[in-house]
Amino acid sequence: MGLFDGVIIVSDIDGTFLGRGGRLVPENLERIRYFKENGGQFTIATGREYFIVYPSVPQVEDICNCPAIACNGAYIYDYHAGKKLVETFLEDGPLLPVIRRVADACPRAGFRVDMLDCYFVERIYREFEWVRDLYPDKARVMPLEAMPRDCWHKVAFDGPPEEIDRAEAMLRSLLDGRFNCIRSGADITEIQSAAATKGKMLSRLKALSGGKVLYAIGDYDNDYDMLCAADRCAVPANGLDRLKNIPGAILVRDHDEGAVADLIDRIEKEIRT
Repeated sequence: MGLFDGVIIVSDIDGTFLGRGGRLVPENLERIRYFKENGGQFTIATGREYFIVYPSVPQVEDICNCPAIACNGAYIYDYHAGKKLVETFLEDGPLLPVIRRVADACPRAGFRVDMLDCYFVERIYREFEWVRDLYPDKARVMPLEAMPRDCWHKVAFDGPPEEIDRAEAMLRSLLDGRFNCIRSGADITEIQSAAATKGKMLSRLKALSGGKVLYAIGDYDNDYDMLCAADRCAVPANGLDRLKNIPGAILVRDHDEGAVADLIDRIEKEIRT
């Protein structure tokens, strides 16, 4: 039996697994390799679509040895099988007038709809240009009302932080209990189904992976319910105070200093004690 048999670690990517500037932290890669060699299961939980992980983590199939949570919990994706295992969609009908109203009121923000393994936008806005340039086949431009229906994973508004503050405030006032409005960063706020969050996917991931103890680690608002739903949780030094105040949260090193590696070291110390 391995030292870490039955232990699953689920890590956020940006601000947690990756260091500053999106760099891969060597200490994390080394300790994850050790963790897996000794029976542990490691994976990611990200707000990104599964294919947008590759530019930052090109070796994601080698790093993750169990399925990943993607699109902030809209689905579980198996990188080895190359398919979604669990999928939840937005109820898009009530969202159309809300999106139109917020987009008109916040013109410096753009919005995109994630679905069908693509991003659908009404226009190519500044914050979306990198997706258009990197994955031109994934950028579909058309009016909101003409976009495909009944297959939306999430809607994201991107733009200057002060404009996203306004967009988020409007969304929170207009959306009902069927939806979550989640701040994923200073310049992005997202709409998802209330049934599709990182936290709600944890139990399904744990069952799929056959794990016994699930650790989650993350740094931002969209990680909060995942940390609360985990058996044990950890927050890097750069994480939000709200997350650090979760009862029982393990405080680990800054993301640029190997937050995930520090968590693995702490798990090993606890097992050996």
